[in-house]
Amino acid sequence: MATASEIAAVGVIGAGQMGSGIAQLAAGGGCAVLLLDADPTALSRAVVSISASLRRLAAKGQLSQAACEDSIKRIRCVSAVQDLRDADLVIEAVVENEDVKKKLFVELDKVTKPSAGAAAGLRPTVAFAVFAVAAAVYSF
Repeated sequence: MATASEIAAVGVIGAGQMGSGIAQLAAGGGCAVLLLDADPTALSRAVVSISASLRRLAAKGQLSQAACEDSIKRIRCVSAVQDLRDADLVIEAVVENEDVKKKLFVELDKVTKPSAGAAAGLRPTVAFAVFAVAAAVYSF
């Protein structure tokens, strides 16, 4: 798995509130961001929300205008899991459904490079074990 200093591209799956926040932080940290969601409208809303948030930070003087614009430019919306093949790290922020997550991680395992890391954006109310998802992808 890539170390923090080797992470240049981050894939974020899910363009809701959590995914948008992750995408904004990754872009602000200098990473290229590949933002994926099954709903194109969600992607559009996410880009608008992230841009507005970054511009508010710039207006308050907490971020330079150049850093704001650079961060926005680092975010690219994609439409398929295969578009994440060059990501060094993939973070999922999809609906809390074990079957959805299992299917997603099986797909990710097929398309991401061996050195890529994957992380689940788990919420405190998760009702299933992370190990169940991992077991669907890998045999221990």
